[in-house]
Amino acid sequence: MHALSPGERDLLIYALYHPSVFDIHEQRMLSTTPRRHPLDDHPTLAPEIRPSLRGTVAVAEALGVLDVHPTVLCHPDGDRHRPRSRVPFPFQGDILVFFNDGDGAAAVNWTIKNTHEAFERPSFGSRRYRSSAKGMADERARHAIESVYYQDAGIATVRLTPADWDRSLQENLRQLFLWHDSSHSVPADQLQNIVSHFQSSVGTRLRPIEIAIQIAARFSLLLYEVKVVFHQAIWSRALRINLFEPFLMDHPLLPEVQDPVKKYASWFRRG
Repeated sequence: MHALSPGERDLLIYALYHPSVFDIHEQRMLSTTPRRHPLDDHPTLAPEIRPSLRGTVAVAEALGVLDVHPTVLCHPDGDRHRPRSRVPFPFQGDILVFFNDGDGAAAVNWTIKNTHEAFERPSFGSRRYRSSAKGMADERARHAIESVYYQDAGIATVRLTPADWDRSLQENLRQLFLWHDSSHSVPADQLQNIVSHFQSSVGTRLRPIEIAIQIAARFSLLLYEVKVVFHQAIWSRALRINLFEPFLMDHPLLPEVQDPVKKYASWFRRG
């Protein structure tokens, strides 16, 4: 996956952490012409009757903002001997998240900026244009096109910035993500036993590093491997701790006070 900003990166990590998410499309192109619902293309889902997308050109025309739709000059059918003509060029979204809820598979469109003020100002063009009334009107129109484009298919658009969610949670998930795919040679029949030792220490004065050293000696494992199991257990939500406070292996683990998934449940809603 490719994130174009730290804000996108951290939200991608949160989506990967979420147990209901089964697919993510980043930097997804918005079709200029009509097409099927994004879920219709998913290889693991059975065919259903889902609403389709009109395409951004039709949406822009209906909203009366066709003049802000991007275009490019090109030769018809690639024939360089024919005069160039102007054709629509697609918008590019941020993150389209596919998830399962109680009613089945669904999708939500996340549009991400560094600040909420950035949703009102274009990120391209001259400085004068970006601060002008026209520039800000064009930017609002662009976001309206994106929102209605997905709304046609029953997909909600959620605006997000780094300020919209807890900073400690962002930093903790970023740290856990660096461990989530690390390999270890701990036998499967020992994994739950090791995780149970860490689970029983939550809310006590015991430090995870002390437990890890004892486990490594007891099972003849590398200390690094025990650390991998520890961090992956938190990432997979088998070991529940307070992720809204910084955590370190040389500090006692605080019990979970709020589920990070439930706290931001509004980010995963149908349109």
